[in-house]
Amino acid sequence: MKNKKKIIIINRNEIDVFTFLFIFFMQIYFWNGATFFSEIEGENFVGFICWFLALGLLLLNFIIRRTIPLVPLLLAFGVVVIAAYGVRYSGADVILRIAVFLFGLRDINAKKAIKYYTISNILILVFVSASSWLGVIENKEFLKLGKVVYTFGFINPNTVAILATVCILGYFYTHYDNLKFAQYCIGLLCMIGIYKINGSRSSLITLSIMLIFVAFDKTLNFMNAFFKFKQLQVILYLLFPFLFFFSYYIANNYNNNIIIQELNLLFSWRFYFWNYYARKFGITPFGTAYDALNIGSLDNGFLVLLYRCGAVAVILYFIIFMYAIHYALMRKDRMGLIMIICYFPFMFVEGYPIFSGVCLVIIYFCCAWWDRNNKKVDIEQIYDYKRRSMFL
Repeated sequence: MKNKKKIIIINRNEIDVFTFLFIFFMQIYFWNGATFFSEIEGENFVGFICWFLALGLLLLNFIIRRTIPLVPLLLAFGVVVIAAYGVRYSGADVILRIAVFLFGLRDINAKKAIKYYTISNILILVFVSASSWLGVIENKEFLKLGKVVYTFGFINPNTVAILATVCILGYFYTHYDNLKFAQYCIGLLCMIGIYKINGSRSSLITLSIMLIFVAFDKTLNFMNAFFKFKQLQVILYLLFPFLFFFSYYIANNYNNNIIIQELNLLFSWRFYFWNYYARKFGITPFGTAYDALNIGSLDNGFLVLLYRCGAVAVILYFIIFMYAIHYALMRKDRMGLIMIICYFPFMFVEGYPIFSGVCLVIIYFCCAWWDRNNKKVDIEQIYDYKRRSMFL
């Protein structure tokens, strides 16, 4: 009698666990370098361990699914090739992390992926902050806007505010369909708390835009205008190139424009550093290696892409944002569209939001990429105004 071959079946719940762990390890790898844990002897090794664990789960992802559509697979490998050149010429692994997320988020819908992403960020935020106040790592003091602010274990005082902002954006996206007025008020209080504790105006602006859009949509069905009117859709598609060229103009005309110089103080000397980077580093296809900690922070995501990652990265991010907008419009994903809109001002005044460890739009794009090619409708959101409005 012939022995029957055993068939190994991995259920949906096990796949979800693998995906959560993959995202969690990727986030630890990213945020480890932004905290004072990276300065503890041996602790920088933790990031690399998590990186290889994430790659192991990525390989397991391939083994489980076996079949992957050829066209999106080939294009995804194209991203890997671009990433390899970026790492070689500038040392930046920005595109490489996007490529890893692109392969790792195969066959999972955006809402679930962003839920895992947000949970991971919250756990990291709580752990690092608690470690700083318990004395495990340093909690530096900085003088900002005339008052003392703390870094909460992160190297830069703005970083904790950026991470908290991403957590709130992710929470609102995953809970938007059934968002209650109490949850909205908690989000409002968190926004005020971040500003009072940290003084981060970029977080205040980003979360204010989100809360305004959410309030108008939940009470007046406001986002329907973007789904109905082509003119508004065109404006959305033009936001990325407009803000990119506007940032480039400011950076290259700082010395010749009195208005820009006068606004520089209001923007906390951002325009000055934009100009410094524009003069010091030229435009290359795959970016330039530099140490931002030693020469000053470049607080503009569009210019970080251009000078740190290169012109090819700018084109890739343009495609990512255009695709994400198209997908959100096609699926009538109301909070998805609000989330994307919020990232434009966020990227204009901060450099961090372009990184995959901070950018929810990248996670959204990675899920949308596979979902569109497989003709799935996992994140289709049917909006019933009377049933879902948090004010009724």
